[in-house]
Amino acid sequence: MIDKVHQRLARMREDGQLMELLKGSGLVLLFKILGALSGYLFTILVFRWAGSDGYGVFEMGFTALMIITVVSRLGLESAIVKYVSAYVVEKNFGKVVRLYLLSASVVLSVSLVFAAILYFSADSLANFFGSSELDLAFIGMAYIIPQFALLQLNAETLRGLKRMTDFSLLQNGSLMILAVVFFYIYKGDPATGWDAVRAFGYGVDILLILSFFMIFRRRATDLNKAKSDQVDFGSVFRTAIPMLISGSLFLVMSWTDTLMVGYFMSDADVGLYRFVFKMATLITFSQFAINSIAAPMISGFSAKSDVKGLRSIIHQIAWINLLLSLPVFIIFVLFPTWVLETAGDGDVQGGVLTLQVLAIGQVVNALCGPVMYTLNMSGYEKVSQRIMLWTALLNFVANLILIPEMGILGAAIATSASMVLWNVVATWKVFRIFRIISLPIPWRWRMK
Repeated sequence: MIDKVHQRLARMREDGQLMELLKGSGLVLLFKILGALSGYLFTILVFRWAGSDGYGVFEMGFTALMIITVVSRLGLESAIVKYVSAYVVEKNFGKVVRLYLLSASVVLSVSLVFAAILYFSADSLANFFGSSELDLAFIGMAYIIPQFALLQLNAETLRGLKRMTDFSLLQNGSLMILAVVFFYIYKGDPATGWDAVRAFGYGVDILLILSFFMIFRRRATDLNKAKSDQVDFGSVFRTAIPMLISGSLFLVMSWTDTLMVGYFMSDADVGLYRFVFKMATLITFSQFAINSIAAPMISGFSAKSDVKGLRSIIHQIAWINLLLSLPVFIIFVLFPTWVLETAGDGDVQGGVLTLQVLAIGQVVNALCGPVMYTLNMSGYEKVSQRIMLWTALLNFVANLILIPEMGILGAAIATSASMVLWNVVATWKVFRIFRIISLPIPWRWRMK
């Protein structure tokens, strides 16, 4: 038995693909842990100093920011990972330059338009949600939209180049550290949700400047100072639009609960729900790190029609997700009161059952593996689009019915049920298309 274990470990050390995944994801995981800690520190500081009302105001503004920036990017941030990875493999460096310049121009133009729309409709949106304090949050986020959209495009470009150190530095770890610092420096007395919005915006501005420095540096090193070359941008758009639709539908599913809690309930309820939701996402924080490395690798295997390599990387991710997510899930399910009272402040009893329900959806998301990444990066964007469309509709209806009756617990049930559904369906589609089982199952049961 011991000999078999030693043999398995030896094979793992010799597996260059696995070592690349672990080395790269370990770096991203480090920054993800940093981001999680900084993000929760930011959440706790706003929650304690500005109250659940102030934190709810920030989260509603942040929701608007996330929705608009996803639409503003038109799916190009996802497509650019796929195409940049392929161009680098083919050594078509000029196409990488051209693709980035076109994508950045389009994203900047579209984001400016949407930022103006949010700015001028801030008062009307605040009245719609029944909160007089939301107008400043929406106005502040309108100023951040173009910078945030370009920051994410730059980060995804660096991920396509497999520059994971640069990519990691541009993630929430660095952003939330900056947000914590600026919130501490510039908060009022008492602190407000607007102070949190402003602090977040300052962090985005600093990282955007850093991201452009990284992009220019990588052009000189990775791309040999290549000049812009012709690229079929129409083909890129045809790939990006289904990804935009899938991403938008995923975002609708992710933020429908927050928007509806904001509509049917108070800012304080939004603050409590989002606080509990962020705690639940600790279960999948490692999955983000793994998937960040896996996405360009999946794209590369797909471009070479290497199903064996694709199967291998998905299996490896499944086991890593299991090892990293399951212990956190067990703690959250068995000791939810301790988790919330340790992390939060004030009355958090209303979120105990909510945390347990959300934890179920998160652990299923982790255990199913990178199924949506696999579909999107392998030419099956429309399949993932259809999955997300039907799931988003179910999520909307479920939130509409359950939140008025059950409050934030109803939002948690609707969100977790939707997350379980789309993961199960996507897992089945990956199996049907590639004959790959993405779940962490014993070695002898795998498809050979």
